[in-house]
Amino acid sequence: MAASDILYVGTYTKATSKGIYAFTIDLSSGNLTPAAEPAVVDNPSFLAVRDRVLYATSEAGKSGGMVSAYTIGDDGALTLINRKTFGASGPCHVSVTPDGRLVFSANYSAGIIGSFPAGGDGSLGDGTFIKFEGKGPNPKRQTAPHAHSVTVDNTGTIAVAADLGTDRLMLYRIDSAKGTITPLDTPFIPVTPGAGPRHIAFHPNGKYMYLKTEMGGTVITYRIDAPGSFAKLDEISALPASFTGDASGADIHVHASGKYLYTSNRNHDSITIFAIGDDGRLRVLGHEPVRGKHPRNFMLTPDGAFLLVANMQSDTIEGFRIDSATGILTHIGKLADVSMPTCLVMNGSR
Repeated sequence: MAASDILYVGTYTKATSKGIYAFTIDLSSGNLTPAAEPAVVDNPSFLAVRDRVLYATSEAGKSGGMVSAYTIGDDGALTLINRKTFGASGPCHVSVTPDGRLVFSANYSAGIIGSFPAGGDGSLGDGTFIKFEGKGPNPKRQTAPHAHSVTVDNTGTIAVAADLGTDRLMLYRIDSAKGTITPLDTPFIPVTPGAGPRHIAFHPNGKYMYLKTEMGGTVITYRIDAPGSFAKLDEISALPASFTGDASGADIHVHASGKYLYTSNRNHDSITIFAIGDDGRLRVLGHEPVRGKHPRNFMLTPDGAFLLVANMQSDTIEGFRIDSATGILTHIGKLADVSMPTCLVMNGSR
């Protein structure tokens, strides 16, 4: 079994889940088969994989917020390397630089991002933390900063942190050798007031960045003129005009071909399918029901053949086949039952 054939599922352990679940995935059919025993940890709500190491946030629990590092065994089993505390409960996102030397996490509750140097074995060093300041116009959701993600660009030299609470994308230059990040001369990009930036995806060609807003339910397209230099091109709704509820936008991924972009909408219980034009701009192709409730996270397989959705409130992982010629999704069925799934990841996934 190769590490690239293993799907990991992060969860909330508020009900019956024990932690991080492992499945082997058949890349010809998309089918899942339970693999190793779950790694027991409180609320591992977000995961990142780099080669044979998996990193996981632990949003809360007896020890408060943590980031954990695990080695991936040949059978998919996870063996804990070490853990580092975040200093506050609420870390909700984790990412790692392409060279595997620096790990980032965002803490929603505290409005903090952390960077952790990673050793050659994947072990985490002591973190360096940056606390955001400010607020946004929404009196219910934006009375304080809420760091929601840290995403590394294709060059591995720029980190973009989405702050839902202040409607800003914070920009940093990465020095992996030193294990440091420093603010750019232009330290942030302002986002549409009240939109609530959440997750980011970069185009494979490195020319475009896409932002999913949680409260606005939109996708914002940016042209990348140079590493760390962004120009807003467009902002488009991910929801049909007939939808009048809370947007609750969630995840976003670009297809490996660079031709399509997908986002999840939790209250609409759908995946929005976009075509990406030659100029990077988006055009809505359709909205695919997720056959469940609250699609907090989803994943595209490395070969671009399948999209897998974590439906957190219906405790299921649903599978869809991607038509490479059109980008349209076809439901292939429920692939697994997992209590409160929150994140799906495998080596090379998008």
